[in-house]
Amino acid sequence: MKVLLSKAGTSQWLGRSLLSVACLLACGSVLAQSSTVDTTPPVIELEELVEGVADNSQVFTVQIAEDGELLDATLYHRRSGQLPYTPTTMVPMGTTAGFYTASLTTDPTDLRAIEYYIQARDVTGNRSVSGFAFDPFSRRLTPANEERVQPPAEEQQPVEQAPSIQTAEPFYKKRWFQIGLGVVTVGVLASAMDSGDGDTEVVPVTFTLEP
Repeated sequence: MKVLLSKAGTSQWLGRSLLSVACLLACGSVLAQSSTVDTTPPVIELEELVEGVADNSQVFTVQIAEDGELLDATLYHRRSGQLPYTPTTMVPMGTTAGFYTASLTTDPTDLRAIEYYIQARDVTGNRSVSGFAFDPFSRRLTPANEERVQPPAEEQQPVEQAPSIQTAEPFYKKRWFQIGLGVVTVGVLASAMDSGDGDTEVVPVTFTLEP
């Protein structure tokens, strides 16, 4: 049995065949693209500094790991007591791959803490956040002159106690005075005995010399 096709039928058959092939190629391309779509968000590792010295600027640094291409990294920050956050774009840190930094201009006399969180996005729309607006990280600030100054060396030495002042001993307690007084007394008594009559009774006199 022979099947005869007209020219019109042949053209129609070829057109349908080409259309089917094109659909197959298009579907295969879509499937291939869907299998390579990046669905993994960036990973943020924050180098958190919980306390810093108040200065003219404060620096914040993060490391971001991304399988594909990173779109941006943003630092959202505010001072303690404020409501809105201010976004600041973080830039690559030199030639070090994966590190991003942002510097904030600050007043050394403003000791309010800095509250912040960080967001990273890739080109396919994946997004990750380190910290949250309702639960941010916080960096306390201390004054630059809070460091303790050591006192001079002479002030660190213990104070020597002044020597105790001894009260001078009264002269009448001196040994030389007591001996002299005894000699004089004996002389007076001897003179008195010599000037009297022979019945004068000699009364012994005892002197006690205090040491």
